[in-house]
Amino acid sequence: MKRKVAVFAVLIGLVAAFAVFAETSLPLYGNAAAKADNALTIESMLTYAIQDEYLARAEYVAIMAKFG
Repeated sequence: MKRKVAVFAVLIGLVAAFAVFAETSLPLYGNAAAKADNALTIESMLTYAIQDEYLARAEYVAIMAKFG
């Protein structure tokens, strides 16, 4: 009985922790940040472009790892 209560308490804790993290949004990055930015400068555009290239590279690496 104590074990069931402990497992239930852990599950409730995990659900609560997930709810907290689900409500927090991640900072914008790459293309999404460029679309949301209303005051673009050359420096910020280059930063967003580099970030977008890093995202594309990560996607390429993941595809190559999965399919070869």
